[in-house]
Parts: sequence; structure tokens; C-alpha cells
Amino acid sequence: MALVLQSGIATTVATAVLLGGFGAFSLWNDSLASGAGTDIATGTLTLDSVTPGAWTIEQSDGVLAPGTAIDPASFKASPGDVLQYTASVQVTADGSDLLAELNVDPGSYAVATELASDVTVTLTKADGTSPDGIPITGADGTRNIDVKVTVAFNDTISGLTGQGLASAVSLSGLNFELNQVTTP
Repeated sequence: MALVLQSGIATTVATAVLLGGFGAFSLWNDSLASGAGTDIATGTLTLDSVTPGAWTIEQSDGVLAPGTAIDPASFKASPGDVLQYTASVQVTADGSDLLAELNVDPGSYAVATELASDVTVTLTKADGTSPDGIPITGADGTRNIDVKVTVAFNDTISGLTGQGLASAVSLSGLNFELNQVTTP
């Protein structure tokens, strides 16, 4: 029993010595300002508003002249028709190292299965440039971008493919999307 008691006392003394003595524990330390002296802010990337425009037919294999105003709710498309919707989209991009693209949200419209390979929906600037997404940079600030959404029916649709569809292209939920991207 005495051996166990002496072993316990020896362990306690050894621990106290390793910790710097009885009741005193300290290590030297120091600190110095880094010189960073600032806060880091975050930027902004938002779609602020859309000013609606109008629908027109831009290419026709029929009787309507390009530029003719149409009502998409009553218009019945045929092969070769290219319809365009114009709008002005206000975006805010504020960031030192920010790159984004404005596009049509592909999940916000639907093309009938029969025409899936024969109809395209794209977004470009109003002048027709930027067909693969309109680039936005952090230096743009808040600005309006005139855009056009193009719905093109391939002129090689043949036979009875896609005829008589009440909803060949559903655009009732059409949305624009603004996504941050990385450099190519």
C-alpha cells in the first residue's frame, strides 16, 4: 500500500514540475500589428428590373414583312419563322473581380417534344451581339441593357412534324438570369 501511495505522490510532484511549479504556469508571448488594417467588403450582382418591349416577326417564310408586330398569344408559327421579343433589363454589378453573364433561364420556357430539335430560344443584345450570354463586369455598376429574345423555328421542319400544337413553345414563365462566371 505504501508503494502505491508513494507512486501517486511522485506522479503529482512530476506533473507540478512539468507545469512550471506549484500554482505558477506561464509562457513567454508577444504580438505585433500585421499592417493589414482594413475590412474587406463584398460586391453586388442583381437583376433589378425588366421594362417589357414588344414581339415582332424578324424572318418569315410567309406573308408578314420582317419587323411586323405580333401577339404571341394568337400568332401561329410555321417553319422558318423567327420571332423576337425586345426588352430592357436593368442590372447592377459592383465588384473588383466580378464577371457575370446575362441569359434566358433555360428552365423558364419549354419547347414541345416534337419540336425540341427544331426550335431554339436565345438571348442577345438588341444589336445582335453576344449570342452566348451577355457579359457583365463588376465595373458596369447599374445599367440598362437592351436585349432581344429570339425564338427560331427551323426551316427544315417537314411533313406533319409539330403541326397543330396549342403550345409549341411555352414562354409564360420566361425569366432572365444573371450568373457569376469564371474567365474562360
